[in-house]
Amino acid sequence: SGGTFSSSAIPFLEALRGKIEERAADGGSLAVLLIECGVIGRIDAVWGYHVGDAVRDRVISLLRSDVLRPDDLVGAMGRDDFACVLSTIEDPAVALLAAKKSLRALNAPFWIGEEEIYASPAIGIGMYPAHADQAEILLQRAKSACALARDLPDRIADYGEGHDNSTT
Repeated sequence: SGGTFSSSAIPFLEALRGKIEERAADGGSLAVLLIECGVIGRIDAVWGYHVGDAVRDRVISLLRSDVLRPDDLVGAMGRDDFACVLSTIEDPAVALLAAKKSLRALNAPFWIGEEEIYASPAIGIGMYPAHADQAEILLQRAKSACALARDLPDRIADYGEGHDNSTT
C-alpha cells in the first residue's frame, strides 16, 4: 500500500518484519516506540538541512546508547520521527520504561554553536501481537498513539489505552 513512510523507512520495515517473524515463532512480544522529536524541522529552517541531519544522527546515537539493547532496532521514519523496536519484551511495562528513558535522553539540550535547542518529544507505543501483527500497521498504531501523546502531560501514550478511534 506504501506512501505512508519515507523510502528511508523501507529497510527498517524489512527488519521489523523479521523481528515480528521471530516473535511469531517463539510466541513472544515486541514493542515499537514512535518518537516524534518536534525540533528537526525548526533546525532545518533556521540552520539548514546539514545541521538537521547532524541532530538526527545525534538522536539515533542517543537512543542506541541510552535506551536500546544490542538486538533492538532504531530507524528514522521521517524528518522528525524515529522508530525503535524493542525486539523482545516480557512485559508492557518494559516499553513504558524505554519510552521514559527516551524522553530523558532527548530532553537534554542539543547545542548548535552557542544555541541550546530543546526537542519536545512525544512517544507512541505499539505492541506486537496485542495491537497489530503486521509491521506497517504496528508502526501506524504507534504513530497514532504518538499523536495522542502530544496532548498528554507525560508525552507518552500506548495504543492500547482505549484510544482506538481509527477509521480503518
